[in-house]
Amino acid sequence: MPTRIKDDLFGVDTKDTCNLLKKTRKYNYTLKASGGGKLSFKIKYYVLPELGESGRGRWVVTEKKSKIASGTTLDGTFTPGKTYESEGGQSKLQIVFSRAIGTAGVAYDFVMEPA
Repeated sequence: MPTRIKDDLFGVDTKDTCNLLKKTRKYNYTLKASGGGKLSFKIKYYVLPELGESGRGRWVVTEKKSKIASGTTLDGTFTPGKTYESEGGQSKLQIVFSRAIGTAGVAYDFVMEPA
């Protein structure tokens, strides 16, 4: 079943961060931008600390930062690492959408589904 994130970044709103818990597997995604501005986005997954390590876990980038202009579409594929072992493995994902301060606003429509 596809997951859709649809929103916009206008005015003083320059960054949206979405956290998801998904089954660990390969995903295809499509990102569309509109509204005149440019959009940047990246995908990270959370790694728990190793046994015996102190501190919290860390975020690891699985899809490097990409920039997309309004009126265009970006397609891609990513495979996150495992965060949790339960139920065959689950990944805690963080998808970050942003635009530069002082630039035109942008609307986005992101859809991801299992490959």
